[in-house]
Amino acid sequence: MLSDALVRALLLAAEEAQRVITQPVEGIRNLSEWAKQQACWSALQARQLDYGKEFGSCLTLKETAKRNEHDAKGKQREIAGIEAQSLVVKLGSSFWHTVLEQGNEVRALKQKDVEILKVCASLPRQIPTEKQSGYAIGVLERLKAQGMLSADLADQIGVHAPGRI
Repeated sequence: MLSDALVRALLLAAEEAQRVITQPVEGIRNLSEWAKQQACWSALQARQLDYGKEFGSCLTLKETAKRNEHDAKGKQREIAGIEAQSLVVKLGSSFWHTVLEQGNEVRALKQKDVEILKVCASLPRQIPTEKQSGYAIGVLERLKAQGMLSADLADQIGVHAPGRI
């Protein structure tokens, strides 16, 4: 939702733009062509508009906006990691042990895959980190997409995997 101060400022700017476009310099009759010319834009840019004192509260520093966006992405990564870790724990050690066995049987696992799946298979003695959990879910998705999992194991994956980290 836009603040009243921002709405007023936008309306003021739109009114001024309309004035500049509909009142071109002498000799120009086609308003569409006038609106495309640099002279029109320069005339609009030269106008001094007073948006009011409240308008300043609508503005955000570029650095603040970037920091907020960065923080939001970090929180989203954290949530995705927690969701992945929860799913890994929910599926249980025997599930991950079977994934490891089936992946090894068809030689579809890289060394890193094996190491992380071993951590998942050793639940609850070892709990994979959020990052390891996200990686394990990625391995699971890859094996499932390649048709490398048995039907009964693929059926156990009734939960949609969370976003990767």
